[in-house]
Amino acid sequence: MSKKEQWEKIELTSPKFRVSFPRVWPGEQQDYKGDKKFKYSVDALFSKDTDLTEMKKAAYSLAYKYFGKDKKKWPRGFQWPFIDGNTMSDKDGYANHTVVRFKTAAKGPTDATSAPQIIKKVNGEKIRLTQESGEFYAGCYARATLVCAAYREGANSGVVFYLGNLCKVGEGTPFSSRANVDDQFDDVEELEENEGSDDPSNYADTNENEDLGY
Repeated sequence: MSKKEQWEKIELTSPKFRVSFPRVWPGEQQDYKGDKKFKYSVDALFSKDTDLTEMKKAAYSLAYKYFGKDKKKWPRGFQWPFIDGNTMSDKDGYANHTVVRFKTAAKGPTDATSAPQIIKKVNGEKIRLTQESGEFYAGCYARATLVCAAYREGANSGVVFYLGNLCKVGEGTPFSSRANVDDQFDDVEELEENEGSDDPSNYADTNENEDLGY
């Protein structure tokens, strides 16, 4: 395996984005390519009117410095971090947005030390969020501390935004792949009165001495 080359890095804080596919809690890190390189990540959905000047300036400056200003000479398959969400419009909320995946390496499937820390600010106080609170979810709004870097690893090269920490800045309509039960079963028959009660006659008679095959 070729060693990954990395060069200058630029630290910055992202503008406000909508959170999608957050895998940011210990135990949620993913092995995306089956190469046992586990990562924490979040897809950041930026509305088209979001000013991404600082992020793009960082990305272009590193790409130009290490791969040249002629994009036609950039390596084949060069990974550029800014994606037109209209090319991913099958995913809820991606259309008419710029999508950037922020990610950071985890040391393994059980590593919690590399997970981003997540806060919210209330009355000037920084409050740590927990997974159990459910406050940080797909669909809420956040900002992230980032490290922009160019890299080359074998045939792979590009510019990436590594995820630092996250600050929740707003509520939003949750993304969910699970349908709301209130919108289902309209045509299903209702439970008849007394049906499904705990009347012993509803249950099969079991002989205590019957061989149950255990």
